[in-house]
Amino acid sequence: MTTPPRRLAALYGLRAFSLVEAALALGIMALAILSILSLMAVGVTSLKESISDSITSLILQDVKVRLDGTPFPSDAALASGQTTDLAPLFYDKSGLAAVADESEGYPTAVYRVDVTIGPHASPPPNARLAVAAVAIAWPLDRATGAPIGNQRRRFSILVTPATDRGWESASPSYQPKVNQ
Repeated sequence: MTTPPRRLAALYGLRAFSLVEAALALGIMALAILSILSLMAVGVTSLKESISDSITSLILQDVKVRLDGTPFPSDAALASGQTTDLAPLFYDKSGLAAVADESEGYPTAVYRVDVTIGPHASPPPNARLAVAAVAIAWPLDRATGAPIGNQRRRFSILVTPATDRGWESASPSYQPKVNQ
């Protein structure tokens, strides 16, 4: 006489999960795995945004340093509302200045920076200020250097005669103090 399988399981102490328990456990695991995968997608997106923010801040610092040596617009130009466009600057994927040659295209350029210097909308009294409007755009067309993407960041930097090489014109009576 053969023993039914239930009695064998009870006889030897074997137990198993029911089909409902196995399906429930599988559903919980699938939900956990899907939530982890969806968080990874969000993490990758925020990583890309953080990298582009870091690179644009490096580029903006370089633009600020370059503006320190740029001639300040004349008072007449500022009073008339005239703006000055500087030549576009190009940067590679690391935020370093890229060599741009129109005849060979822009093989390493990823970012393009356009700078326009114009009058301050409402400057404080006696504060010869101008605004450098900085626009950083990426990605670029490698052949023309024109932006092809919709990624753009805009910044404003206040510039004064003190950022120009001829800063003495801002206050001729000022004598800098040098520690000896």
